[in-house]
Amino acid sequence: MFWRRNLLFLFAVAAVIIGVYFFGVTRLPQVKIGAGEPLAPNGFLAHVVEKYKFDERNGVDLEFVFTDPIENQRLFREKEVDLAWTPLLTAARYVVDGVLDARIIGPLENAFIVYAVRADSPFQSFEDLRSAKFGSLPKTAASFDLTVLQMRKMGLDPEQDFKVTFSNYPELKQFLLEGTVDFIAVHLGQVWELFKEKKVRHVASLEELWEKATGRKFPFIALTTTQEWLDANPGLDKKVRAALTDAAKYVEQNPGIWEAEKSYLKIEDSAELEEFKKQYAQYVIGTSWDPGDIDNIRYLYNEATLNGLLPEFNADRVVVP
Repeated sequence: MFWRRNLLFLFAVAAVIIGVYFFGVTRLPQVKIGAGEPLAPNGFLAHVVEKYKFDERNGVDLEFVFTDPIENQRLFREKEVDLAWTPLLTAARYVVDGVLDARIIGPLENAFIVYAVRADSPFQSFEDLRSAKFGSLPKTAASFDLTVLQMRKMGLDPEQDFKVTFSNYPELKQFLLEGTVDFIAVHLGQVWELFKEKKVRHVASLEELWEKATGRKFPFIALTTTQEWLDANPGLDKKVRAALTDAAKYVEQNPGIWEAEKSYLKIEDSAELEEFKKQYAQYVIGTSWDPGDIDNIRYLYNEATLNGLLPEFNADRVVVP
């Protein structure tokens, strides 16, 4: 009887230990993130986080929702996701307009936008494009704001120095191929298939031109949440950020990941993979969230104010160090 009681006691203790263990493992805090499109830099990073379990390593369970940028922001505004990759100027406008009490928690993604021309175009550099026919997303798009800032840094204005056609990406690509426009400003991922088929090439990127003019990186998008979420989940933002920056460091430090992820990237041969790596490496999400990153955001907001894209705005209203 004594041994039976002891055995039952040991089973009970073991059950408690196992229960606590599995409860602890499976009940990590869950966070839903609007991740944009799968082949965008933030989309690929989300894939790396999920596949290599960087979220679990940092004590959080991240669920990524892949969708287009417009739908991504709708999900964020409607609070159907907890966080979303959000253009920096859009986050500021949410605060200014009273739409959301947005807070930027990092990390940053630089301006993943290129000026693309047809493969047989005579244009060889951005300087060649003055007075050319320019295709752009509408003025309400965050990427158009960046175009304005970059061009004005070079003494140009997109609407005064170019013949502009505004439309959506599918139409802009078609306009470029048929010659209705000479060049378009486009996220590299949106025209990657055309690059692969050698139908288009790019003459410059916004990031390259901005860095040449200012000596700074050109931040575009950052992971963003609301003050309400931060208050309800103290300290969780640091775990989320750590999961993403750890994944970004892993990509940076393990070049073999590109070969391992060829099927995810929809890449078939080595030459294509090398080209993709060369293009992608310019824009991959930062591995840090430090004073230098925040200073670049302050500079961007100051430039947006000087160019009439934002009222006077203090970055400290939205940035979480």
